[in-house]
Amino acid sequence: MEKVAYFDCSSGISGDMILGALIDCGVDFDYIKKELSKLNLDFKISHQRVKKGAISAIKVIIEDSGSHPLRNLKTIKELIEKTSLPEEVKKKSLSIFTRLAEAEASVHQVDIDNVHFHEIGAVDTIVDIVGSLLGLKSLKVERIFSSPLPLGKGEVETSHGKIPIPAPATIKLLEGCKVYGKDIQEELVTPTGAVLITSLAEDFIDFPAMQTLKVGYGAGTKELPIPNALRLVVGELEKKEKKNEPPTFLISANIDDSTPEVMGFLFERLLEMGALDVWQHPILMKKNRLATELSVLCYKDVMEKTIDCIFSETTTNGLRISEVKRSVLDRKIVEVKVLDETIKVKVSFKGKKVLTISPEYEDCRKVALKKGISLKKVLQLAQQKASEIYK
Repeated sequence: MEKVAYFDCSSGISGDMILGALIDCGVDFDYIKKELSKLNLDFKISHQRVKKGAISAIKVIIEDSGSHPLRNLKTIKELIEKTSLPEEVKKKSLSIFTRLAEAEASVHQVDIDNVHFHEIGAVDTIVDIVGSLLGLKSLKVERIFSSPLPLGKGEVETSHGKIPIPAPATIKLLEGCKVYGKDIQEELVTPTGAVLITSLAEDFIDFPAMQTLKVGYGAGTKELPIPNALRLVVGELEKKEKKNEPPTFLISANIDDSTPEVMGFLFERLLEMGALDVWQHPILMKKNRLATELSVLCYKDVMEKTIDCIFSETTTNGLRISEVKRSVLDRKIVEVKVLDETIKVKVSFKGKKVLTISPEYEDCRKVALKKGISLKKVLQLAQQKASEIYK
């Protein structure tokens, strides 16, 4: 069995809601308070039990002096790096603030070093992020999942003036995540909530089958038409449990009279229509004819059009089709900045352990050509950046 945390975000998510839910799940508040004091910030933190609708939840209250310097990424990094916080918490905090800065830089089209945090650089945001990471470390969860995220509508007042909901930085952080609209005129997912959950959760799924151990609720600040509380469920999954994969088929054919150009075109067509993988290798047929064996891996829903494509683009008279089983690692696509350019990186996991980190070739190729450096160097830099996230 492996210990997991599932964030049920039916009314949204924010940093203080995450921290409140963790405390309600049994995280020692005194431990959190003691560790947060290492930040050397002028603030007081407390919590109280409140009612949100019919739900009892923990509300985290953070009070600061009311005046704090305008912080950029560099000053926040210096603040965290000089503390004696647990090393894994420091590294993850730095990674999360870097993602926030990258989102702001992208939205406002400024260099990341020139991004000055406003609400995000406030004391309560720093405390929420570091405190949430401390709480998850204390719970010793191995994997984290989240429900799809609800997005409110309307406008929110910020230091930049009025901006649409979701905030531009928030929606940037949510790229690649499952979201849906909710008919509520409020900001349901804050930038802090967005960066935390997208940095921590493996996937955004419906409630998984597991043995529940604890349930906690973290209260939001606003009063909504629904109970404004984030539900956190801590439980255990069987380690062998995997997502059910649709039936997978292997289609193969022997081809002895095609050209490399035709085969290349066929590869492109098959992948475009949904094949999982396409490959070929040389074979020797009867009468010592040199040929190639074409192999295509696909799901059942694209099998018929895959077969039609092979028959129409080659001269083969028959195909071999068999159902196969696959063992597949969990995968996640992350984005990293290399030389001020965005590169997607595929990260493969077994449980919580990272096994492979593979930068996307096309992204790296474009950066190498644009910056006039070697592809090998770009691949190395992208892999290094992604490795820093998962240290």
